[in-house]
Amino acid sequence: VQGLTNFWCACAVMAGFSQGGGVGLALSNWMAHGDPGFDVWGMDVARFGEWATLRYTNAKVRENYSRRFSI
Repeated sequence: VQGLTNFWCACAVMAGFSQGGGVGLALSNWMAHGDPGFDVWGMDVARFGEWATLRYTNAKVRENYSRRFSI
C-alpha cells in the first residue's frame, strides 16, 4: 500500500479462487524479491484515487465486464 512500509493488501479479488494463486504469487515475489514479477497495476489499490470519478469508474467497470470472459 502506497505510503505504508511493509503493508500488503490482497482483497476484493473479483474472481476469488481463480485469481487467488496469481495474486498470492505476485505478493510473495514482491515481498521476497522486491518485484511482483509482472504488471500488477490492475490490482494496485493506488489506482483508486480522487481522480477516479464516478464517470471513470462506471466506464472501467463496463470495460472489465465486457472483457471478463473473452478468452
